[in-house]
Amino acid sequence: MNKLKNFLKHSGLVAALVVAPYSLASELTVPNQFSSGDVTSANDMNANFAAIEASVNDNFSRIAALEGQSQGAGARAVFQGFSAGTVNGGAGLIAMQQQCDDLVEGSHICTDGEIAKSPYNAAALNLEGDAWILRESASIGSDGNYFHVTSPLSLSDRIFTGTSTRGYGSCQGWSSIDIPFSNGFTVSSTGQISEASCSAQIKVACCK
Repeated sequence: MNKLKNFLKHSGLVAALVVAPYSLASELTVPNQFSSGDVTSANDMNANFAAIEASVNDNFSRIAALEGQSQGAGARAVFQGFSAGTVNGGAGLIAMQQQCDDLVEGSHICTDGEIAKSPYNAAALNLEGDAWILRESASIGSDGNYFHVTSPLSLSDRIFTGTSTRGYGSCQGWSSIDIPFSNGFTVSSTGQISEASCSAQIKVACCK
């Protein structure tokens, strides 16, 4: 650090002051030292600038890595609202994701877990009616008349009733509206988790 201070003091380069915030994150050593009255060369100055540039780039990489960690798997998604457009339950995940990206770039269809864990967002958009969501966990159940299985993230499902098979929870992987009694998971504008017929034309709940 003392070497950097001496360099800045004797070189009089105002632009080098930009280095100060970054120098706190990692040590910077410039290769050439100058005293008052010394004759400098372009090569020596360029070498010092190269050392500064390398240190700044190193700190930039460290900051970017920390930001990436803060936005990684441990970060909570924030509920952005309901899409402006609507789709039915057989439109497919890609169409649903497109609805969310149109609402807020980079957002995706929410899971029920993301909605439950999201901090309150006063700016959430289009909160009217119901919207499709993915169910975060798998489910297996029966009411005596049928037995249903839904995969994690509602990517596939089946209802078994005697010899027939129907969709439950994801409109058979968000692929069909024609299967009788099929449904998909939804959330209401007040946060109630429910289900809707796969033929329903409704919005998509979006998180980022």
